[in-house]
Amino acid sequence: MSIKVKIFFAFLAVFALFSVLAVFNYFDNRPKSSLSLANVQSNFDSSINSDKDGDGLSDMEEAYWNTDFQDPDSDDDGFLDGEEVASGHDPSQPGPDDLINDQNITAKLTDLAVGGLIEGTLRSDNPDYEQALEDLTLSIVDDSLYSLDPKVDMSKILIVDSSDQNQKIYAQNIQGILGDFAVEISHQAEELQTISESGGGQEAEKRFIDLFNSSSDKFLSIYNSAILIPVPENWKDLHYSLVLSIKKLSELSKGVARQQDDPLRGLTAFTLLDSSYDEAFILVQLLFDNLSKEDLLSR
Repeated sequence: MSIKVKIFFAFLAVFALFSVLAVFNYFDNRPKSSLSLANVQSNFDSSINSDKDGDGLSDMEEAYWNTDFQDPDSDDDGFLDGEEVASGHDPSQPGPDDLINDQNITAKLTDLAVGGLIEGTLRSDNPDYEQALEDLTLSIVDDSLYSLDPKVDMSKILIVDSSDQNQKIYAQNIQGILGDFAVEISHQAEELQTISESGGGQEAEKRFIDLFNSSSDKFLSIYNSAILIPVPENWKDLHYSLVLSIKKLSELSKGVARQQDDPLRGLTAFTLLDSSYDEAFILVQLLFDNLSKEDLLSR
């Protein structure tokens, strides 16, 4: 059995336990390249935007975050619920262990499902069972996607004027970064193909985990280099897109590597890899094309 299939069945087993297989229909109908919380929220009815407590989360969003729509600070930690979501924190949990990226999505599903069974909302004879099941499924899927969404503080990137000299320096710096990024993407994809054809077994599983742990660290190192170089104003937008792409692949690789601890997050990360590879290669090619057009490529 291939590693990919094993991850799939790990995901399936957990969801079968709580009868929430509807999540797979959600993934099938979702655009593969969508990762941001804003894109997730745009699928909901835009007319439902009431925010009774003025905390920056609409009443509908409060339901998904399991917060009180009449309390602007549901976890009483001194921060508005909307501020916490925007900064990557769970508004229903006080700190310090409230970082969304650090949450175990599979464990959260277990807690929510058990709680629903105890209180009765997830019992099949409950008249609101289907709605409760849909809410639980969407909440877990949203959490999985948001936990993998790259968080980048763009204010840390030094933006300089677009002088010829600054552009030449940028071109010299970015070419090495682009080369390292492209090489690591290719290496990960090629190694994954080799492992998938090896017939499985414990050795293949270890190689799989080691590959993604290593790739996560390498992508993070490339990202750290990319945010340190001065960026001319006229290259800013492309550079921002690049650092987001690099950070995304680091987060996805880490999610896949830790799939034994969190199968749901691991499968979500694996599902998003293909489209993320495509986005990354398009960006690398676009940057090289623009460098060539401006006669900035090293000879």
